[in-house]
Amino acid sequence: DKEFEEANSVYEAQCVYLKKRGLAKTEHKPPIAGEDINKLYESGVFNTDSPDTLQNKVCFEIMFFFCRRGKQNLRELKRDDFAIKTNPQGQRCVVIKTDELTKNHRVHDAQAEEGGMMVANDSPYCPVYSFEEYFTHLNPLNEFLFQRPKRCSPSDGIIWYDNMVVGENTLGKKMKVLSIKRSKAFR
Repeated sequence: DKEFEEANSVYEAQCVYLKKRGLAKTEHKPPIAGEDINKLYESGVFNTDSPDTLQNKVCFEIMFFFCRRGKQNLRELKRDDFAIKTNPQGQRCVVIKTDELTKNHRVHDAQAEEGGMMVANDSPYCPVYSFEEYFTHLNPLNEFLFQRPKRCSPSDGIIWYDNMVVGENTLGKKMKVLSIKRSKAFR
């Protein structure tokens, strides 16, 4: 109706405003089943012998272990946001050094200090090993964690990534792309 155009416009603007402030209803994706995680590892999309698949593995494991808010802030992660430490049990661990600030979370959070961590294990899928391997191949001229993979064979040199940051949209679609690749591997 013409008589409600202005009211509808104000209502829609208010909805957008509330959503930006994080006050809208949150729609969570269903959790990934353990069986599906195993399929991802077995499909080859997480191999550590190529720039693309090594980055896939590290990106997935960072989201899995550290990102309480999904893919938010992935694009902004830098190499020095992480450290490799030894826990009281003597295991090597990857920990995040920075507190996550998000659109809904603007103050220091003591709970974030407890955060997740990747712990080294004897599995061929060890997240700490792949994280360390990834770091050795990053472009030293770029401080960001997610750099564009080079289109070359790993034997072409130690640096597997260009001095360019992976875009927000590419990172945002990463899980969807991995799922499609995994599905093709199991056909």
